[in-house]
Amino acid sequence: MRTHVVMVPGFGGFDALGRLNYYYGTTALFPKNGALHYFDNLPTASVCTRSLLLERFLCHLVARNVIEPTDEVALVGHSTGGLDIRELVTRLDKNPASAHGLID
Repeated sequence: MRTHVVMVPGFGGFDALGRLNYYYGTTALFPKNGALHYFDNLPTASVCTRSLLLERFLCHLVARNVIEPTDEVALVGHSTGGLDIRELVTRLDKNPASAHGLID
């Protein structure tokens, strides 16, 4: 079993802007036995749209067996990235059948 941490950026939605690195130092501090994923968000899209894109991103990782059934996933959002995560979790909680293998 591995733990996958998915970083979900906020309104800026970038991983780097010029010399500014949004996740500076994160990769170096992350444990070697885990998996770190960076979700490329659309900076000005609605929360609903971004949560659907996040779901598609996660489903892609599951479909490619990057995330296996016994693995754990932690979604870490900054700013509006947290709203995107909340929207996704709320929607999947209300309709678990739409989870496409994301939840049991």
